[in-house]
Amino acid sequence: MALPEIVSEADVRTYLDLAGAVTTHELGLLATLKPRVERALRRYLGCSVTQATWTHHYPRADPYDNITGRTDRTNLLSLGEYPVRSVTTVHEDADAYFGQGTSPYPASALLTSGTHYYLESRVTGMSMEARLVRLGRSGWPSAPGSVKVVYVAGWTAAELRGDATDPQLDASDLTLGVLKYVATEFEDAMAAGSRTAGGSGDIKSERLGEYSVTYGDGDGGRRMDSGAAHLPQDVVALWKPFKRYRLF
Repeated sequence: MALPEIVSEADVRTYLDLAGAVTTHELGLLATLKPRVERALRRYLGCSVTQATWTHHYPRADPYDNITGRTDRTNLLSLGEYPVRSVTTVHEDADAYFGQGTSPYPASALLTSGTHYYLESRVTGMSMEARLVRLGRSGWPSAPGSVKVVYVAGWTAAELRGDATDPQLDASDLTLGVLKYVATEFEDAMAAGSRTAGGSGDIKSERLGEYSVTYGDGDGGRRMDSGAAHLPQDVVALWKPFKRYRLF
């Protein structure tokens, strides 16, 4: 599904102090860099960041992907998205086969929070751990696709803006990291353009990381490289506190 943007173009232009007229070249850079930096954040964290409702089936084909497999810890189910804000429903059906069984997840397969499982959480209203703990001796089933979880995960737009009602839910450093990264790549590209007498024409291709941009006929297809192969350390410092490290 299409994910909401983390920052708007207006946010980026304000951060870069581009309040006046913006050239076609600058608009092209922003249009390419912003979504690529947002994807870089999502890859780094291993989650979608923006809040949404998810329906996932567990465990996957490899039981070690979501359940520890150790006899003393098979009661832990690691959800794919985080931070988890709430769990809507959990169904357990050995014959569901990822919802492709004959009559998957009947009403009798619905589990009850607090009776059959609970969401591991250290902060009220948010679970960075994103783990469901199965109560009882049996643990979570090992059959692939036998558990369906509907849950809400991610940070709200207000939290990403820094308008969280609870300081523990403030995720504005994620947004600041995106703005800083876009600004770094944008300024490098503009400086490279100045050093090569300026690129012109429409952007034909662009790459983030080993930053590269190729222009149209206006400059004969000139390519500019900034050599930024890794995430900037000041950006990592902002993003790292939000990264989940799985125990298994």
